[in-house]
Amino acid sequence: MSQTIEEKLRVLNVFPNSIDETAEIFQKVQNEEDVKKEMGERSYSCGSEQFIFFHFHSLLGLQPEILQEAEKQLSDLGVSPEHIKEYMKDEQQPSLIFTLRHEDKYPFEVREPFYQKANQFALDRIKQYLTISGKPYHNQNSTL
Repeated sequence: MSQTIEEKLRVLNVFPNSIDETAEIFQKVQNEEDVKKEMGERSYSCGSEQFIFFHFHSLLGLQPEILQEAEKQLSDLGVSPEHIKEYMKDEQQPSLIFTLRHEDKYPFEVREPFYQKANQFALDRIKQYLTISGKPYHNQNSTL
């Protein structure tokens, strides 16, 4: 028997007191802008990037090979492999930290597309782990 989305989120152990809401969010969203909208509508205190990377960081603990995949997928954006890994390993707000550390190395025109593609990569891998299709959300186990 395969695990439900809620069970997989429990394994990630990011927001253990709001598993059903988190599952609903991941079911609804397709990109970071959607996550941002959900955070606002729910009055969450974390931002969209934080929400994504709290989960992605936990997923990296389970599937460290995703880091090499990120490096390959993002290597054409003008950011060094070392800095791609650094960005993807950040668990809270990678774009802010990256800008503070590397704005002298990478102009805005390089950083912005990199942030967008890296954040989408992280969101896509979380959804892949949760085995979410594009179908509307239905609570898979309402007794949780």
